[in-house]
Amino acid sequence: MNNLPVRYIQTALKPFLLFFTGLFTVLFLLSQIAYSAKVSSAEVDTAESAPLIIQSQVKGSQEQPNVIYIMPWQGVEQIIEVKGKERTIKLPKFSPIHPKAFKQQVQFFANKQLAAKTEVVEIAE
Repeated sequence: MNNLPVRYIQTALKPFLLFFTGLFTVLFLLSQIAYSAKVSSAEVDTAESAPLIIQSQVKGSQEQPNVIYIMPWQGVEQIIEVKGKERTIKLPKFSPIHPKAFKQQVQFFANKQLAAKTEVVEIAE
């Protein structure tokens, strides 16, 4: 018996709520349409009072270039100095190396390290 009034209210009020929800939605949409018409008419009035002249000229071509220039990376010949500031980073000087000379230097360094290790082992024994 307690559920009877709740069911009655739900079933009796459902059409009433749907009707007013729809009515408020329609009124809201009409007010938005009226507002946008008012704003657009104000824009038309300002456009009629001050003419807008647009002058532009575009020149161009859709052709692709016939030549592509590829520039290799090059080091900085002259370092850019900022007056009043000292550089804290020293840039190394890069130069081309000869592969055979480089391999000889690496082999010499490896032999020198090996000799130093064997001396330490001999002294420890």
